[in-house]
Amino acid sequence: MARPLLAVALVAGGLTIALPSWAAPIVHDTIPAFGAITLNQGPRGTSMTVAPERSVIGNMFDNSLTSITSLGRGGSIEFLIAPSAGRYISSGQAIELTGGTSGFPETANLFLGNNLAGWVQVGTLRNGHAPNAAGWSGVNNAVITTSYVSGGSPAGTNPTFNFTVVSGFYNSIRLVDVPQVPPGSGVSNNFDGFDIAEFEVTSNLIPVTTVPEPIALALFGLGLAGLAAARRGRA
Repeated sequence: MARPLLAVALVAGGLTIALPSWAAPIVHDTIPAFGAITLNQGPRGTSMTVAPERSVIGNMFDNSLTSITSLGRGGSIEFLIAPSAGRYISSGQAIELTGGTSGFPETANLFLGNNLAGWVQVGTLRNGHAPNAAGWSGVNNAVITTSYVSGGSPAGTNPTFNFTVVSGFYNSIRLVDVPQVPPGSGVSNNFDGFDIAEFEVTSNLIPVTTVPEPIALALFGLGLAGLAAARRGRA
């Protein structure tokens, strides 16, 4: 009887649970792929409203580099991935507009957090207009690694900002515009903050340590006890 009991114990100890379909990496590049998206838009210029066609959240997910969502000067946008439990943002990409034209410096700070709180700044994105050089400026580099591509036609029209999370588990991401003023000039009414042409993040399952189920441990112990009893009986 000992061997069947041990076999049952080993089978029980090795049971696996079928993972749900969202166990694989998810690319969040549509509105429904997020549990929440909140745009807190700042003004255009000093007090005007950002144009309606630049206030559509869906512009970031339409695969067009000319339709944009503007944060407005000092504005912000926050994203919560869906599902948010058990998953973390592993990488992301933001494509900005107007990087190749002159006179429109645009900068945004990037934060990661959980459940739209506890924000940790991990980088700053700059489109290359004076007074700032183009590309990433890493903040808290222990959390992310970054890369920058000056793409588009003309070159630099759509700078691309990529990041990969190397430590920590976060289900929320936030972009905050940092108002810029060209050297020697004022803020015109055309200034509407950081312009997002396309945006996406990828999420993965948070790794967990497998702990044997109590019933599996009990069956395994019962099998070992049966083996010991059988050996004593033959002695």
